[in-house]
Amino acid sequence: MRSDQEERNRIVNLWVNTNVEKIMNWNVLFKILFFFLLILAGTLFWTWRVKRIQKELADSNFLMHNLLNAIPNPLFYKDVNGVFLGFNQAYEEAFGIDSTHFIGKTVLELDYLPSEDRLKYHQEDMRVIQHTLSLKREQDMVFHDGAVHHTLYSVNGFKTLKGKPGGLIGIFADISHQKKIQHELEISRHEVEESHKAMKDSIEYASLIQHSLLPNHTLLHHFFSDYCVLWQPKDIVGGDIYFMEEFDDGNTLLVMMMDCTGHGVAGAFVTMLVKAVERQIIATIRHQHERISPAKILGIFNQSIKHLLNQHDASAINNAGFDGAVLLYDKINARMTFAGACLPLFCLQADGTLSILQSDKHSVGYKQSQTEYVFREHVLSVEQGMRFYITSDGFWDQNGGEKGFPFGKSRFTDLLKQHYQEPFADQEEIFIKTLHAYQGTEIRSDDIMLIGLKI
Repeated sequence: MRSDQEERNRIVNLWVNTNVEKIMNWNVLFKILFFFLLILAGTLFWTWRVKRIQKELADSNFLMHNLLNAIPNPLFYKDVNGVFLGFNQAYEEAFGIDSTHFIGKTVLELDYLPSEDRLKYHQEDMRVIQHTLSLKREQDMVFHDGAVHHTLYSVNGFKTLKGKPGGLIGIFADISHQKKIQHELEISRHEVEESHKAMKDSIEYASLIQHSLLPNHTLLHHFFSDYCVLWQPKDIVGGDIYFMEEFDDGNTLLVMMMDCTGHGVAGAFVTMLVKAVERQIIATIRHQHERISPAKILGIFNQSIKHLLNQHDASAINNAGFDGAVLLYDKINARMTFAGACLPLFCLQADGTLSILQSDKHSVGYKQSQTEYVFREHVLSVEQGMRFYITSDGFWDQNGGEKGFPFGKSRFTDLLKQHYQEPFADQEEIFIKTLHAYQGTEIRSDDIMLIGLKI
């Protein structure tokens, strides 16, 4: 028989161990359940997160797919190994391909290309990818329609967010239409150049003819101790011209300067007309032995040009003529006779005194010119050392300077007074340099003509 103490211990241990065991089993259960729920919640959240990311990626891919298809030019892209990842719709339509047959392949696996081309293209792709290059070139491509299209091929390598090579994107821009237009423009340009050359050659030949109309300067050398003739057309040919004729067995010299309407070809045509009239006037003077009158010569020019161009009233189609100056130097009697149509005569005495003989404010030949207009004559006694200048308005009308104003008669007369004692060859150079310096970046506005004579 057990003692009472032993029995009591047995009963206590039985109940205490049972309760402890029961309590410990519930704690473990709760812990297991908590961790299970935590894992379940994490799994559900992760699944939701993944689905959300997948949806965002799907939306992003859908947007990128539509953006690529919206590009009208054929486009493709490859990964870091040169493997095709995709094409846009324009590429499939241009080359008549199904992109699913190409995705996952490199250009080396495209059997329809010659092996040499495949290797060359693949090497280029890898170079573009590894060095993140951008290449552009024009090349002919055969599209699905069987026609050869001139394209501008552009390929660009790109990097990943970590800065490593990521792949490339290539695009073909069909520039066949632009090249066709360019070719047509090139043909048109060539035709224009040919026409321009033919016209220029024609005008240059006309310049030779116009030069042949200009008188020999031997007469000036015979009549004057020094002289200069500055004749510079704005274009190849010009509307300024001058003539000289001697009479009385070489004792009288007639000098005529005409600033005709316009410049270039139009002006040159008028000079031809003026030359024809001048020959008729000279022939009449010689045949009839008339007294030579500069004023009368201007009057005959006025009547003849108005008659030839039918410029008798304001309804006339043409309106051409000239401003001019006519000098008659009588060497025996030491006399200078002058008549002018809107062009004055500048006279410098040996001591530098300047006088300006004003011309009539009446041009020659224009519609508004009076047919029976009588020009005035000025007669001067000349002395050794005197200098005379006649010039067209191209010199003093030239714009330039800081404000783009005309050179002006005042500057011109100052130039004469400053340099009249220089030899005429030096004066001519001074005139040219001074005008060019004043002109600056301004465009030449007119022909330039100046004649200087020293008694």
